Amino acid sequence: MILGYRCRQCDAVYLKKSLLCRRCSARDNFEQAQLSGRGKIYSFSTVHAAPARFEKEAPYVLAIIELEEGPRLSGRLSQGEPAIEAEVELQKIENGIHFFKRV
Repeated sequence: MILGYRCRQCDAVYLKKSLLCRRCSARDNFEQAQLSGRGKIYSFSTVHAAPARFEKEAPYVLAIIELEEGPRLSGRLSQGEPAIEAEVELQKIENGIHFFKRV
């Protein structure tokens, strides 16, 4: 489950709460919202030389996912071949890392 914040005035969605909505400039007018976890691959890269903590998991695909609601976040593609605009959904969140699979 991915939690975000929705502006009550214009429905813009953000991953982090802010004092000011960047779309409509509403002040402190947000509510917590559960996001779908579905989106599309905006960008990706295959990591071959991983940091020490993840070196046993390399190679792996790191992707920027544009969620249906609008925000983008980074995560790993754990199932399926990466492709720009490919549809994905959240599979799990483990140790703060979002894992997505193609649908």
